[in-house]
Amino acid sequence: KSNLDNLMRMADPEQRKRIRLFMDYARNFDDKEVPDPYYGLGHGFDLVLDMVEDASLGLIDEIKQQYGRH
Repeated sequence: KSNLDNLMRMADPEQRKRIRLFMDYARNFDDKEVPDPYYGLGHGFDLVLDMVEDASLGLIDEIKQQYGRH
């Protein structure tokens, strides 16, 4: 969240509209942040991988919609 706050402070109003959290692109997770898997049980790494893959696919779809499939 601190990185997001820093970016928002540095950006002008037009740029702020474009700033999003990575997990905003996730389809199957409601979490806003990817947790640090190091401080948890062993299944934390699997969960983080699932979250990152899900958000990555959502981001790719967003890019395709905005800029076409080329």
